[in-house]
Amino acid sequence: VHQFSNKSTEMALRVASLDYLGTVAARLRKDAVSCKMDRESIDRILKQVSGIEDEVQQLQKALLDYLDENTETDPSLMFYIAQWFRDTTMETEKAMKSQNQKDDDSSDGAQHAKEVESTGEIMQRAEKRKKFLRSVIKTAPAQFSTLRMTSANVDYEDACLIVRYLASMRPFAQSFDIYLTQILRVLGESAIAVRTKAMKCLSEVVAVDPSILARLDMQRGVHGRLMDNSTSVREAAVELLGRFVLSRPQLTEQYYDMLIERILDTGISVRKRVIKILRDICIEQPTFSKVTEMCVRMIRRVNDEEGIKKLVNETFQKLWFTPTPSHDAEGMTRKILNVTDVVAACRDTGYDWFEQLLQNVMVAEDSYAPFLAQTKNVCL
Repeated sequence: VHQFSNKSTEMALRVASLDYLGTVAARLRKDAVSCKMDRESIDRILKQVSGIEDEVQQLQKALLDYLDENTETDPSLMFYIAQWFRDTTMETEKAMKSQNQKDDDSSDGAQHAKEVESTGEIMQRAEKRKKFLRSVIKTAPAQFSTLRMTSANVDYEDACLIVRYLASMRPFAQSFDIYLTQILRVLGESAIAVRTKAMKCLSEVVAVDPSILARLDMQRGVHGRLMDNSTSVREAAVELLGRFVLSRPQLTEQYYDMLIERILDTGISVRKRVIKILRDICIEQPTFSKVTEMCVRMIRRVNDEEGIKKLVNETFQKLWFTPTPSHDAEGMTRKILNVTDVVAACRDTGYDWFEQLLQNVMVAEDSYAPFLAQTKNVCL
């Protein structure tokens, strides 16, 4: 964080540091999401451990049992014990420090009493965990099996899940929001290379959890880069949206207004990327309320530069003039309604673009010519 935040640092080092932070943030998010998704497995493991009420202590016990049974000289068992003991000690020290500060500042007697009670509970829980860990340390390796739970059904995958779950409670694992905020902050940097790399870092994070795009700070950050002075940064922002809005319909609604504006972007690559995204939305989310507007906006690019013109022609050839299976009556009806809705929407601005589109498609596909000519006559 210090390296890429320091503007006096060499640019290559700043970009590399930012790239590394993006990888770390993505991994933290991935582990957090996987732990939430595997909650049923965690509950199953907890049911196997009897005689312990503390969930964390239950999982620690299950992991230690697995390590003792499956490793002979591996030092990981003692490593985890030492790490957990240190974390518990730091937790108590933090609680005491916080309580001492509150004792000095508190003026509300009732609130202060609740805080003292809460701190006391933290201390009691920590002492129980320390006592358990001490008992494990004092047990000779040959006698450790006496501490093992009665029904040990933890396999390698379960052990990995326990490690991730317990690690997610440590301070480093809970720093995702801090790192994401740092990445969003450098989106306003003057250096184009830093802004572009920041967008790619966000893509890494969103790849493991698309719901991140629903955050307001993400929405503000992406919107700002969609208006960036650099074409490469704007394209990176559009690419970020294009990769993930299709998987979450609610994100399409949230980012639609930002995205549709970029169809008039001065960068050819940005306009192409936007048209591809709009096309995919029309295909994957045909019931989206803005499909007609998207089609009209794409048709208006029919006289754009050659590459975009070709893309628009191919888009509507796929949307409207690709044969629909005979059994898909709903799909055929939707396609017909889409054509008529677009024609109706073109009434106020004229049919020139629409006619040009049909002529372009007719030239591109002679085999469709009779059908397209009939379609043109019917629509107009």
